[in-house]
Amino acid sequence: MKNYFSFRPKLIDSLKDYSAQTFVADLTAGLTVGVVALPLALALAIASGLKPEVGIFTAIIGGFWFHCSVVRACRSAARRARSCRCSRRSW
Repeated sequence: MKNYFSFRPKLIDSLKDYSAQTFVADLTAGLTVGVVALPLALALAIASGLKPEVGIFTAIIGGFWFHCSVVRACRSAARRARSCRCSRRSW
């Protein structure tokens, strides 16, 4: 009988090869994006005549939306590359 409740998130598998050096690089990239994006979002909200916190909310929601769309695009690109590579081998 199959165990239908055995769920293993891919995050756990991808963290196997995650090193301290990769973490430092990711942390640096995240801080750089935050240092650039948050003041820009505040400035755009103020320039639009809105409260600064609206800019912060917009930056957070926009960042989350962008992340989700990039993850989806990368997955579909990986599928296309995989199918293309397999079709080339069959020639």
